Amino acid sequence: ARVVLDSQGRLPLDAKIWDEAPQLIVATCGAGQRKIDALRQNGATVLQIEADETGKVAWKPLLDALFELGIRSVLIEGGSRVAGSALGAAVVGKVAFFVAPILIGEGKAALGGFEIEDLGVAPRLRNVHIENLDGDVLVEGYL
Repeated sequence: ARVVLDSQGRLPLDAKIWDEAPQLIVATCGAGQRKIDALRQNGATVLQIEADETGKVAWKPLLDALFELGIRSVLIEGGSRVAGSALGAAVVGKVAFFVAPILIGEGKAALGGFEIEDLGVAPRLRNVHIENLDGDVLVEGYL
């Protein structure tokens, strides 16, 4: 199943994601009922989970709910805020990321909202695997 995090239930009803596999949309309990109803009418199953301190879906209650639905493993795919919040909630067991050989200058942080004040306590990857894939570098490791 594809699980889509949409804290406020704002996923456009004409998004291409609706053309793919059945969707399980996860929103916070604070998402408007009209939005939730529209997602359901568009064919989604909607799971409402409590919000964390930033107003986003709280990871541990989400994973508990998915476990109750029989989902035992989750691939978290998203941007820097999703990755950073999952790492900050300590719910990540394996990390995989690509490094491209291109210098683009200043930009967004790779792990938005995930800050380490002291390198001595920074999570370190174990059993690291590095692979060159058509010029990009895949780095995988376990926490």
